[in-house]
Amino acid sequence: MLTNLSQSSLTDWTLNLFLVGLLDPAKLDGVELVRQDGSFIALKPNMPTKLEPGQVFNFTLLVDKLALKNITDLPSGIYLSFGEKEQIIQVEFAPFILPHVAVTPAPKLNQAPPNALAIIPQPQQVELNNDTLAIQQHVWINNNQGLEVESQVFLSQLSKLRLGKEKSTVIDCLWDDKLTLEAYQIAIKDKIVVSAGSKVGFGRAFASLAQCLNATSALPQGFIKDQPRFAYRGFMLDCVRHFRSVEKIKQVIDLLAYYKFNTLHWHFTDDEAWRIEIKAFPQLTETTAYRGHGLAIESQFGSGSDPYGGFYSQEQAKEAVAYAAERHIQVIPEIDIPGHSRAAMKALPELLVDPDDRSQYCSVQFYTDNVLNPALPGTYHFIDQVIDELCDIFPAPYLHVGADEVPEGVWEHSAICQKMLVDNGYQDLRELQGHLLRYAQDKLRQKGKTLLGWEEAIHGDKLEQDAIIYAWRGVESSIKAANQGYQVIATPAHFTYLDMAYNRSEVEPGTTWATDFELEEAYWYEPLNDNLSETGKANLLGVQYALWSEFVRTDSQFDYMVFPRLIAGAEVAWSQPEHKDWQDFQARLNVHFNYLDHLGIKYRHYK
Repeated sequence: MLTNLSQSSLTDWTLNLFLVGLLDPAKLDGVELVRQDGSFIALKPNMPTKLEPGQVFNFTLLVDKLALKNITDLPSGIYLSFGEKEQIIQVEFAPFILPHVAVTPAPKLNQAPPNALAIIPQPQQVELNNDTLAIQQHVWINNNQGLEVESQVFLSQLSKLRLGKEKSTVIDCLWDDKLTLEAYQIAIKDKIVVSAGSKVGFGRAFASLAQCLNATSALPQGFIKDQPRFAYRGFMLDCVRHFRSVEKIKQVIDLLAYYKFNTLHWHFTDDEAWRIEIKAFPQLTETTAYRGHGLAIESQFGSGSDPYGGFYSQEQAKEAVAYAAERHIQVIPEIDIPGHSRAAMKALPELLVDPDDRSQYCSVQFYTDNVLNPALPGTYHFIDQVIDELCDIFPAPYLHVGADEVPEGVWEHSAICQKMLVDNGYQDLRELQGHLLRYAQDKLRQKGKTLLGWEEAIHGDKLEQDAIIYAWRGVESSIKAANQGYQVIATPAHFTYLDMAYNRSEVEPGTTWATDFELEEAYWYEPLNDNLSETGKANLLGVQYALWSEFVRTDSQFDYMVFPRLIAGAEVAWSQPEHKDWQDFQARLNVHFNYLDHLGIKYRHYK
């Protein structure tokens, strides 16, 4: 029902909105479908309709794959466009009563003090005695030659103490080449002695020490010995669907370092935008860094009619990479090919679109024009140029190429794709995806880089097994790929996708297509199981958490969805299972909420 609350009559109007579902044009009443691109829907009355002030227009939509279960599912970004000049009127969505879903309230966290020190993730070994070391007004670091950067990062992590020689808690740095890359030891007596065999190890030690100093006024004396369970501990941030500022990226990096993650996987491109400057193709950011009414990319995910978006210049990206490197975090860029490439195709149609391709398909996000053609020469020119520039910006030895969710039906009615099948002796169209990805893998190998991809990257069976697979469909996906001989990063949506709602309440934000999970479920995720062969165990390199941002528009929404579940994930990725303790984790987390408050993080409360 649309009500005209303005003082003007409306004629020749179109209703535009964001709604996650697939419309069937044959099942509309009162309106006809003008277009659907992804979740952007434009509707017109099915006969000329003049909407007078105060008049009501009734219509009915039947939408496949739509369930109005929680506030995230409701229509948003609604506006009318009308007249020859496409004037815009914003439309308010009236309060909508969703069916109430009763959920068991999450219990309050354990309010008892921690068993030992309030360090997250739980160290490998902590031995304390009954004596204490009083924390002074300042800290002073001795023997930190070569550790100036790590020392400055450590000081930035302190919420109460500052550097000073008078009235100080003294910290001695001791190099120990018997300790592995990220291992460290901390001895606490009349002063604090931090030992490590590398700058990375000192960085991890300082993070633990900062947590201790932020949490208490007197440290128990004793000994800490620590090293990580998994070599790879990552967080993926989607800045395509909703844009994040460089300042927010740096805050995320700060928190990753504080909780001993070592990888930021930065998702730059998708169907809805291209967010990283490529100097060879300025059209990518000029055309598709912003979306909105009348632009190449229409409004999506409730962003509305006005231009919305942004992009990162190469200098900004390099700045973030350098900032992360100071905290011993590698930054891995992701571009999405061959699927999820609509923004690139909109920006470079002369290069990336086959005008004679009559194939029909619909992606899982309802796009019909988002897959690169592997038989076009322009596709490979595009890949070459983008990879060359990204390799110059991001020094990490990896580059992620997406490779997920290529829909059925692609390339079926492309004459050049059919010829490519015959010329190469391929039997299945999926082999064309493998062909394209193998090209990207070879290109990256020439640049000294390893190809990373979502688990569908192995479809088409063309990649060499030095590719690293991110298994997201479930725990068993990780097991299967690792047992097959691929190196794997476990990122199952059911435990690591932080855009999933905490529970099924209608007022709880987040999507639920995979599941919903509370903090305790996040804490008890276990990447290894008995179905892994010995080879498979060696191939499982680590764990990654992810924030897909379709429904995460603001920084405060980001904070709410990510924290504190990512902190639970830190313990999954770093601590050995036998050292985990849910009750003690809650007690330690209660202390850490004070630090999140200090940073202004709008986390989900459990107090």
